[in-house]
Amino acid sequence: MLSDKNVFLKNKIIEINTALTIEGSDMFELIGEVKDLFSSPYNTGTVANCEVVQELWGALFNVFSSDSSYDNKFEAIFTMSDIAIYARKQGVKVGFELLEEWRSAHGQNDTTVEILECIDDILL
Repeated sequence: MLSDKNVFLKNKIIEINTALTIEGSDMFELIGEVKDLFSSPYNTGTVANCEVVQELWGALFNVFSSDSSYDNKFEAIFTMSDIAIYARKQGVKVGFELLEEWRSAHGQNDTTVEILECIDDILL
């Protein structure tokens, strides 16, 4: 079962990276399929191996930091929030440093309060 989820997530990472290269891509469903795996607060099992989770985090951070679509940024950061909770529970190290650097360089003039609050919650 874990192998199936790893393969599923690796395919989603490829799709996310591809969508990021296409201007105007709507990633709502694509990122939503990933979010579904991590969003349950009752999820205590392993969703994927550490490397896949780290790679997924990186792909979502790339969407958040470089996609021109607010909706894609919003979906990415809120999915990253669920992954951050999962990662802490599972002892998986993800790239909080990149998010910390982004947060220290950006304020309310760069994005919405909702996104900033989500980032602050992730980094707590």
